[in-house]
Amino acid sequence: MLVNPDSMLTYGVNLHEIEAALQRSNSNLTSGHLDGQGPNEFLVRSLGRVQSVEDLRKLVVKIRSGRPVLLTQVANVIEGPEIKRGDSSAFVGQEDGKFAGGPCVILRVNKQPGTDTRQLTEHVTDALEELKTSLPADIRMAPEGGLAVAIGELVDDAIVDVENIFRRLRENRRSADPKPALLVVFQASAEIRNSIVFSTLIIVLVFIPLFALSGMEGRLFTPLGGRLYRLDPGVVGGLLDRNAGAVLLAPAPIPRYPP
Repeated sequence: MLVNPDSMLTYGVNLHEIEAALQRSNSNLTSGHLDGQGPNEFLVRSLGRVQSVEDLRKLVVKIRSGRPVLLTQVANVIEGPEIKRGDSSAFVGQEDGKFAGGPCVILRVNKQPGTDTRQLTEHVTDALEELKTSLPADIRMAPEGGLAVAIGELVDDAIVDVENIFRRLRENRRSADPKPALLVVFQASAEIRNSIVFSTLIIVLVFIPLFALSGMEGRLFTPLGGRLYRLDPGVVGGLLDRNAGAVLLAPAPIPRYPP
């Protein structure tokens, strides 16, 4: 809805009146009960939901000099997208090493209580297959459950590694004979490297049985495991990046917390 300031001034209408008229017009209300119908009692409802753009155009904003002022007289009412919430993008690697992509759409389906999971999954799968016919051929759709698990795993490993590095750097700064920052970072990371690697391997091993599932279970969980395994090599690179970051941060003042 694009209001026209000149028309609003001509008809003596302000934005508050337009907003109030829209709120009053687009609602369903329970008006009461109808008695005296024998043994029956009927519920009376007022259905005032807007069904089309034309309904909005005919909306009465106010009565001025005994004549109704319609919304179409003070605003241009058209169909448009909803207010954008958040942002997302997708990029695909090409043969020349460059990436191509842009804005994308994330679809999230929440199962309501009492809904049959198998039946819902079949409906969602059918809807996605029907949607593919209207999308470009290079569009890829995949569940993000495995991606969420893998990213969470990487973040957890990073937190443990960086916290230990900062703790050793703080201790080294208080030492009477401090070691080089690079050596402290290496030793602190190596101190817990085995724990991080083995915990990550345990998570990877847990997902291996997913690839043996068949039927509906296989269709649900195999892509999840695939996403995890495709991202898991990034754990090694992530560990290296965190160590490099700690080296860059080492010369900065380390906050002095109680031991």
